[in-house]
Amino acid sequence: MKSNLSYNYQNNTSVEEKPVIKKYVASKAKIRRRKKVKSVLLLAYITIIATSLIYGKVKLAEVNSDLDKARDTYDEMMYEYEDLQMKASDIISIKNIEDQAVNQYGMTEVKPNQIVNIVVSEENEVEVENKDNTIFDKISDWFLQLKEYILG
Repeated sequence: MKSNLSYNYQNNTSVEEKPVIKKYVASKAKIRRRKKVKSVLLLAYITIIATSLIYGKVKLAEVNSDLDKARDTYDEMMYEYEDLQMKASDIISIKNIEDQAVNQYGMTEVKPNQIVNIVVSEENEVEVENKDNTIFDKISDWFLQLKEYILG
């Protein structure tokens, strides 16, 4: 017999003493079920992502449409504003005022013979007499004003 301990150790190991490692093998039905669940979850995930992307694109298109409408409205209002500014400047221009005075009111430019210079050597004073007007004076003044208004 051999006295080597390592030899004894190698020869003495029996089948019962060896560690047994069993591989767990899932049944084919469980494997198929797991694959189906994974496939359904993956498909649901892809569907959610695609739906959210499409929804985002639709919302973005709506906002862009609203923005285009607002820009068009702004452009129209700016055009109208500029048009009104030009009309206002035409209305208040000196030439327009002169044309209106001549054509509508019959005014003419001042001629040199219409100018009268008055030279006053004394101080300009106005004296107002405090006079109590009676009702007859007021009626008389009113008729004079009416006459001046009618005759011009």
